[in-house]
Amino acid sequence: MKRLLRFFVHPFVLPVIPAIIIMAAIPVSFDRYILELTGRQEIRETDFVWYGDLTGDGFSERVIIQEQDHYTAVTVYDHRNVVYHQWNLHGEIGNLIFPQSLPMTGDYNGNGKKELFLFTLSNDSIFLHMIDDLDHADPGIANRFITRIGPVGRRLDIRILPAVMDDLTGDGYNELIFAINGGFTVYPRRVYAYSVKHDTLMRSPEAYYNLNAIYQGDITGNGVNELFLHGRATANVSPLEHTYHDFSNWLMVLDQDLDFLFEPVEFPGRANHFRPVVIRHDEGPVIAALELTSNNEYPSGVYFFDAGGQPVGKKIFNLRANNIMLMDDGDQVIAITDERKGTFVFDRDFTKKRMFDDLSLGGMHFNMFRDLTGDGNQEAVVVQRVLGRVLVVNHRMSNYVEVEICSNLSRRSREILSYIEQPDAPPLISLQIDTDHYMFSYRANQAYYLGYVYYASVYAGLLGFSLLSRKIQREQMRKKIRTEKKITELQLSLVGNQLNPHFSINAINAVIHTIREKETDMAADYLRCYARLHRNLLLSAESVHRTLREEIEFCEDYIALEKMRFSNAFTAELEVADGVDLDRNVPKMIIQAYVENAIKHGLTHKKGEGRIYILLKQNFNRLTIKVTDNGVGRMEAARKNRLSTQMGLEMMQDYYALFHKQYKDAITQEVSDLYDADGNALGTQVIVTIKYAKEKQ
Repeated sequence: MKRLLRFFVHPFVLPVIPAIIIMAAIPVSFDRYILELTGRQEIRETDFVWYGDLTGDGFSERVIIQEQDHYTAVTVYDHRNVVYHQWNLHGEIGNLIFPQSLPMTGDYNGNGKKELFLFTLSNDSIFLHMIDDLDHADPGIANRFITRIGPVGRRLDIRILPAVMDDLTGDGYNELIFAINGGFTVYPRRVYAYSVKHDTLMRSPEAYYNLNAIYQGDITGNGVNELFLHGRATANVSPLEHTYHDFSNWLMVLDQDLDFLFEPVEFPGRANHFRPVVIRHDEGPVIAALELTSNNEYPSGVYFFDAGGQPVGKKIFNLRANNIMLMDDGDQVIAITDERKGTFVFDRDFTKKRMFDDLSLGGMHFNMFRDLTGDGNQEAVVVQRVLGRVLVVNHRMSNYVEVEICSNLSRRSREILSYIEQPDAPPLISLQIDTDHYMFSYRANQAYYLGYVYYASVYAGLLGFSLLSRKIQREQMRKKIRTEKKITELQLSLVGNQLNPHFSINAINAVIHTIREKETDMAADYLRCYARLHRNLLLSAESVHRTLREEIEFCEDYIALEKMRFSNAFTAELEVADGVDLDRNVPKMIIQAYVENAIKHGLTHKKGEGRIYILLKQNFNRLTIKVTDNGVGRMEAARKNRLSTQMGLEMMQDYYALFHKQYKDAITQEVSDLYDADGNALGTQVIVTIKYAKEKQ
């Protein structure tokens, strides 16, 4: 416990807790990237805003698509807000659903300019339009019939699902690839590839699997992407109605001719989504088909297939997954969201790498991936409908930043996500949700590395303050101790100086007495003895203590002086027991003061021979001094000498208190009267005990 306490009060540990509190109370964002809402405006309910670089000059054009009666108006503006043209296209877009991109763009002929493709619905027919020359008033393609729809079920819900343009035929020109999917409007549910060059349309085999998106990847290794269909078992078409019904999920992969690469593989049972992707392994690419479900009876899992559709393994997760996102930064990472637990990030072997308990992936967008920083890596823009937030996930799915845009988004809200390209600067993010248009900037945080400096500075500042406070406190303590020590030394010196004159006055009185008695020889001896004692006092005037040996010698000289003064009227015996350390320091006059008191008050008034006995004993770190006389006792002495104030004993008591304060040595004195069996006074005994605070070094 003491060791733990010493750890927490260590000067380098103490600042940690206040540093954490300060950082929590004053949060400073030092994220590597910053996502910022830079603009918001309300637009008309019939207007749709989309941005894209159509001319190849590095600037995005602004495309405004407006619903009109029986036609759709398309207006294109350049980056200076100058109108190129307006094109009025036959049909309407209001009854079509564009869950990922309202217009589609692509460079079919490789001239560096992008064509703008748009679908409209007229009666029961879907038409394709293409604007390829912004300086020309007529569209390059107008009213190209694609397919009919129907029958309409509970509501019209035709979805246009885009894919990236690709050269499927090998003629050097890219085809426009897309899917048309009906929900309650069951037909069509097919993938199409339109050749602008040859004005031909390819169709996938008839199937009634409910499609959500198209994923493109090369599973065969021929250098051309196959089409992997993301779908959902919605139970609108039963097994009795068609082989490829939507009471099950299906692994469907289309080749370059839009035929099935292999016979579709059925996954019976309803699930939220079924999303196959291509995972690269050292042994070769495999299809990882992820079945995402929120049903407790069907845990989410990933099923692995080779290029021929044969199963090669599976992995089941204890998750109720409802979304998945795959990012390819050269070493693919996969994120799976469980709304109860958060988002789990896996490597390409589906080994868990990390988890975000507060991250939920939003809807999948055809153009959600884009290099927003110019570093060659793609970020993902995700719209969280339920939370009303937009976030950008970095290419390794190791962190993300977010911006709140509203409290809640309807699941039926129309989203149009696009990017505003600008030369020599990262693109801006354009997002239209119903009648609200938002613009965001995503950029590297120039102050990112200052975060380390900030946190280090907070800790260093608190550490410096702590060390400075401790230093000041210790210095004040040392100053206080030095002051108290000086005061104590002065007090000790004062008391010592009071004792010295006290003795000197008595000695001078004795000399005067002998001179009056005309005992000159005795007076001369007395003065010589006194001179020796006084010299001893002068030499030790600066000290408050001396060795026991020196104190004994001083006391013996004093006794000799007093014996001459009283004509040898008393005897004195000093006994030093074995084991007494004569080199140990003791307070000055600790023996002499009591001998003097015994002579002055006890023996002066005694009839007959007086006697003083001094005994020194030592027991380990405790020294005992016992002074015994056979005088008249304290009561008789007080009666005969009423002017006595016992000044010497009182000063010695103060002397001991100051000595203890300074040196921590505890000194006690005990004075007692001695009586015989009949109660007659036999003298006085003083016992002084010194308990040394430290052993002698």
